Amino acid sequence: MFDSAHTWFRRGAEALASTRPRSHVDLVESANRAAEELAAQSPEAELRQCVAGCTACCHFTVGVTAVEALRLAAAVSDHPDAANLRARIGKRATDDRITKHSAQDRRPCAMLQSDGRCAVYADRPLACRGWTSTDRVGCELEHRGLGGTPRPDGAAYHAVLGIAHELESLGAALLVPHLLAPDGGELRGHFELHDALHRLMQGDGDPLALRGARRPLAARRSTEASPA
Repeated sequence: MFDSAHTWFRRGAEALASTRPRSHVDLVESANRAAEELAAQSPEAELRQCVAGCTACCHFTVGVTAVEALRLAAAVSDHPDAANLRARIGKRATDDRITKHSAQDRRPCAMLQSDGRCAVYADRPLACRGWTSTDRVGCELEHRGLGGTPRPDGAAYHAVLGIAHELESLGAALLVPHLLAPDGGELRGHFELHDALHRLMQGDGDPLALRGARRPLAARRSTEASPA
């Protein structure tokens, strides 16, 4: 399993490293495209049981890079129901600042709609793209606290880890002017999704608004360490 995980991680990293993005939008789109292409090549692709309306994985803490947060903030602003989305994101971010943030948080993502679909599905972060399940029942049982064990598509999962690893470094290179600002180094790494989006929306999309944003306590999905 280690060799397979390492191979798919490397394939993911190499797929994004070979691109030459001119902006953070180009970079995120390249990362998302690479994730979709590699996931389709996974030997477990036909075993996946994810369907529209299956929301167990939409109740976890999600980490995003600065460039992903910027792209998602733009997607929220462009959404037909942007005002409502912003309000939900703001409430979630504010609530998290007041209460103790838990790595085992099981509240629904603010982008999850009443019909069980993601409001920004086309622009969802790598953390969400990489978590595809071959056991829907296991996901649901874990979500309900009944002892289920999710079984992700391992190849797709590790490929996305590789892409996310490369995205962090390439994204930092595109944000060099901001990184050189006082405390700009704080833009490296991953941020908790809701807090990052709320700060960007309050700061008119300025990447420096992410300084001080909370980091995800659980390194789940695209924020996990590489198998290398």
